[in-house]
Amino acid sequence: LTNKFKDKEYKLNRMSDDEFALEVRNDNGRIIKALIPYKRLYSSTFHIFILWNIGLSILFLSMAIVFMKNQIKPIRKLATAAEDFGKGEDNKYLRVAGAKEVRQASRAFLEMRARITKQIEQRTDMLSGISHDLRTPLTRMKLEIAMLGEDEEHKDLLNDIKEMEDMLEGYIAFAKGEQEEKAKKINLNEFLEEIVHKEAKHYSKGSIDLHLEENIKVKAKPQAFRRAIINIISNACKYATNVWIQVGIRDEYIEIHIDDDGKGIPQAEIEEVFKPFVRLEKSRNKNTGGVGLGLSVTRDIINSHGGHINLSKSPYKGLRVTIRIPA
Repeated sequence: LTNKFKDKEYKLNRMSDDEFALEVRNDNGRIIKALIPYKRLYSSTFHIFILWNIGLSILFLSMAIVFMKNQIKPIRKLATAAEDFGKGEDNKYLRVAGAKEVRQASRAFLEMRARITKQIEQRTDMLSGISHDLRTPLTRMKLEIAMLGEDEEHKDLLNDIKEMEDMLEGYIAFAKGEQEEKAKKINLNEFLEEIVHKEAKHYSKGSIDLHLEENIKVKAKPQAFRRAIINIISNACKYATNVWIQVGIRDEYIEIHIDDDGKGIPQAEIEEVFKPFVRLEKSRNKNTGGVGLGLSVTRDIINSHGGHINLSKSPYKGLRVTIRIPA
């Protein structure tokens, strides 16, 4: 009304439940009065229109939520199956369902999982056969050498055979990858305390300090995970004087730092040490080192738990090994 009348004076009064009165003063000073029915200003069906819109919106929103849940559910199951398979757990309850694209992705994943599992089984069976075939002549050679006497040459041959057996065990362990072991919940604090206690009993050069921030439980393959941790701690003890281990939860990951005060590893060679059969001759003694599979096996184990391992410079001047696995 203000826009229509502009500078003219007007009043709008409600006369009764059914009627409004509009008074306007014109340019001559006269007052023009008009009676307006209430229904002209208010629609009785307006609230019904609003309720219909709200009701239909809620109905369509509910239908959309149900529809989207049914579409997202197969995608979540596929993601869980992929995550479990990456951790070495076989999720057998994945069914092909959902939209056409989701079914196609699920079938592709199932086929990929079957191929990878078959390749792993073939590799393990092949290495087991090679192990059996090689152990027999090695054992026979050991017996024949033992019957010849105990002079220095024979001892050297026995040492060579022992080294070949150790190398063979290392190769098989690397290829096997601890696939048979099932994951279960373990108390990480007790697990690490037991490992450190056993390592410390045989360690006389310095100390092994273990710092645990809180009581932590994790799903892991105990034997494989124990082997990975022992590999790192034994390496630190071998090439350093003091070792520091710190464990805590960071975001959604359990973080394990293993520091030492040894010579460390040059930045340019950090990635090299994870490659199979690679040994850093400058900082590793051939007589005390292994076959170059320790860190390869360790990374394989950590990756199978859905985590990752990194090497960096330690605050104690040596090497820092950081392990992160899902909490």
